[in-house]
Amino acid sequence: QYELNLLQSLLFRALQDDSKVESGVSLRFSTEFFKAFLAIGTMEELVTLLRRAKMEESVTDFFPINRRSEEHFTQHFTEAGIPQMVEHSRKTFADAKLKEVAKEIKMALGDGNGVTEMAEAINTVTTGLSVPEDRLVGVIWNSVMDNGDWSTKNQQQSHLNALKHVQTWAPLLEQYATSAKLELALLNAIQVFCYEDAKVLKLFPQIVKVLYDMDVLDEDTIMFWYRKGSSQKGRHVFVADMEPLIKWLQEADEDEEDGKADRSHNDRFDESRTVRNRGNIAKTRSGDRYHRKVNDVEETDLAVEIVDQPFAVP
Repeated sequence: QYELNLLQSLLFRALQDDSKVESGVSLRFSTEFFKAFLAIGTMEELVTLLRRAKMEESVTDFFPINRRSEEHFTQHFTEAGIPQMVEHSRKTFADAKLKEVAKEIKMALGDGNGVTEMAEAINTVTTGLSVPEDRLVGVIWNSVMDNGDWSTKNQQQSHLNALKHVQTWAPLLEQYATSAKLELALLNAIQVFCYEDAKVLKLFPQIVKVLYDMDVLDEDTIMFWYRKGSSQKGRHVFVADMEPLIKWLQEADEDEEDGKADRSHNDRFDESRTVRNRGNIAKTRSGDRYHRKVNDVEETDLAVEIVDQPFAVP
């Protein structure tokens, strides 16, 4: 195994020779190698091989310098009949772009910028990058939350600080979670974040409630997440934690529908009569953003394993 890994490293290192790269030898050889490998193996196995050779993110090094763009990469392997390389490259290029975006966001946050300045910084760095929007919203979430500090020994105060931090940055998230698909991506990013950070593990439903109240997450998206849109791994625990909030939303909808029916069929009800107070649930939402279907959103499968935590709707 060691000798095989060494051979792989030496082979790919030789292909990075400037003269071989510029003459096209490296690209021709690597293309034929990838094609032959994938004829008998899987893309996952090829990625493992490249990773062991420390070349997973350096395949573009086989291209001449003036052709190391995503467009050239896609065109070359499409014409070579290796769609697996094209699909894998999209993620690789996206990862590189998102790392740069995360770096810029971190710097902007370090400068003490507010929501408006942060949005300008994000828009500036993403202009022309073709960053996947569903992954961008997750990067924004992780960046702003990583910048928070709720390390107080008092758990209750720590939770309050975390929720206040979410509330502070909700307007920024709203600017990028502009469709049902993007809201679902944000929900799953929050789910993973809560799992990975013990300090906020119990706060997932409360965070969702805050973002719902502030018009970042739509009720339909939350319901879709609850039914089938969340990660399959650990899903049963987070879904169980969300049940009180889901029930609250469902009952509020029923009350609202009953109220509408009563008003439409009973002239004795005047404008001053309202349904039972439901906090911010009976929001008036304007614009196309809140008139969307979530049934066509593809399920996001994030690898998450979590432990049971109690929750009560505040």
